[in-house]
Amino acid sequence: MNRRYLSCLCLLIAFTIVACADREGETSKPNPSQIALLNPGFELPSSSDHSISGWNTSQHAGEPSYDMAVDDVDAASGKQSFRITQTQPEAYGMLEQHVAAPANLVGKTMRLTARMKTKNVGPKGWTLFLFMVDGTDYVTISYESPPVLGTTEWQQVEVIGKVLPKTTKFTVGAHLADSGNGGVAWLDDVDLRVVEDGSPAKP
Repeated sequence: MNRRYLSCLCLLIAFTIVACADREGETSKPNPSQIALLNPGFELPSSSDHSISGWNTSQHAGEPSYDMAVDDVDAASGKQSFRITQTQPEAYGMLEQHVAAPANLVGKTMRLTARMKTKNVGPKGWTLFLFMVDGTDYVTISYESPPVLGTTEWQQVEVIGKVLPKTTKFTVGAHLADSGNGGVAWLDDVDLRVVEDGSPAKP
């Protein structure tokens, strides 16, 4: 084979590899408007104590009244979701995650979205929430979606809220606020991002 031809061929292959790598790098860059959450799709395995990786679970008071776990049978996307089942009467059970709020977001509009599903949930419902929290861990304002009631298939739910001065972190999550109805609710694909115009999220 002609040596000159071989050199040109090698250069062409090298340029092609570099161009492909650049394109892959562009598509893998995170969206600058998105706030990174840990385990937003609940795909990480639960720990040995059955806690949900990246998330905190709690209830109003009293004896354990909710079964909160990763569901590997029913998910909006991927292989897993979060599921909460009420086992006895209590005011509410909830799942939440705290994430730092950069100072340059003050005055910006945030949009929290998630996929939610319910089975036999009563009138107080399954609600998505976004809290603005200051440096003393005081919730300065809370934004909540209308509750999802009854029995529903997977649907996208959203919360829109403005970042107040002195906000140092966001708390995102959902709570099941029915006492004694024995409902079941699911959560998946949680997403938090900045939106300048506050326009509705697209399904």
